[in-house]
Amino acid sequence: MRAGSTGARTKGGALPQAAKIPTMEAPSNHPNHRRMTLLLLEALGAGLIFVGIIWWTMFSGRKGGELPPEEDKDEKGH
Repeated sequence: MRAGSTGARTKGGALPQAAKIPTMEAPSNHPNHRRMTLLLLEALGAGLIFVGIIWWTMFSGRKGGELPPEEDKDEKGH
């Protein structure tokens, strides 16, 4: 061994490696995951309500979907 080196060397000259690196276990019920899911569901609900209001405003109350042309109004006496 050279001066200043640490650890035992193997036959090929490399240092031995650990079989497993110690790691922390991930929590199963992380509170931020639930908060993000709730936030996404609320955003989806708000988007659906918004689209519903736009749909209702555009297409409700008119038979056929569009107003009659101006010529038909004059002939009927409006």
